[in-house]
Amino acid sequence: MSGVTAPRIGGVIGPGVWVAEPTGMLGYIERFSAATMAPDPATDVRGSNGISVRIADGVAWVTEQVSSRHDYCADPVTGRMLGRIPLPDPGQDYVSAIASRDVYYTEPARGGAGFYVRRLGVPASCRAPVFTR
Repeated sequence: MSGVTAPRIGGVIGPGVWVAEPTGMLGYIERFSAATMAPDPATDVRGSNGISVRIADGVAWVTEQVSSRHDYCADPVTGRMLGRIPLPDPGQDYVSAIASRDVYYTEPARGGAGFYVRRLGVPASCRAPVFTR
C-alpha cells in the first residue's frame, strides 16, 4: 500500500479484512484476504481521502464525508451495495457510528455553532444476516 498515511482497518469478517487507504488527494477502500493479505480488486471502491469502511452487525458500511454516493451498506464479502443510508441532508450530514439497529450521524447546528448528533433506523435492506461465504 502506498498511501500518505497508514491504512485504517475497518473490520475483519469471515476470511477478509476491510481497509481504507488515503493516498493524497484521493483514497479507496478494499477487502483483503485474511489468509494471504492479498487485495480483492473486485471490492475496490475509489473516493476521497475521507472514504471509510467499517464492519457492524455482519454488514460492511461505506461512508464518505464529501460524497453521499458512498453512504451505503454492502455485503461484507463481495462489497456489493445492499442499500443506501437515507441521511436527511446528504450534502451536510455525516455518518459517525452504526450500532445494532441505529445509524448515528452529525448534522450542523443552525447558525454554524457546532453539531447535533442524530439517529435514524438502519434500512431494512441493511439488516442482512451474517454472511458465511
